[in-house]
Amino acid sequence: YTFIAGEAYSACIIMLDDPNMKDLDWRWLLIVGALPALTFTLLAAAFLHESPTWLASRGREEETMEVLASMNRINGSPCARLDFITPPQQEANKSGGFAEMMRDLRTIFGPQLLYSTIVSCFTCFCMN
Repeated sequence: YTFIAGEAYSACIIMLDDPNMKDLDWRWLLIVGALPALTFTLLAAAFLHESPTWLASRGREEETMEVLASMNRINGSPCARLDFITPPQQEANKSGGFAEMMRDLRTIFGPQLLYSTIVSCFTCFCMN
């Protein structure tokens, strides 16, 4: 349904700009068309929690427990277990920054995941 809403939104802003579609201001359309994405990005940044898996993998157990407890309350499941085993810290995770990003890129563009990465990128490109 979100695709249909996006199409309807696009049609509305085009109709507001020029109903005859003869002199469309593409810069204005591009800016106004990006507003929903910007809005949802800001809302997500404000209201979404960090992934508990990511927090646990970085050794941030206290924050992990807070996020899991919050998810537990939101889902209305007070009986869910909040126990987890912290994965062992790897030396690569401690380096951070550019070195960690390059390690991740070597993983997704490596021989085992290269085909999946290319197919995923092509699919996302075609779907958008």
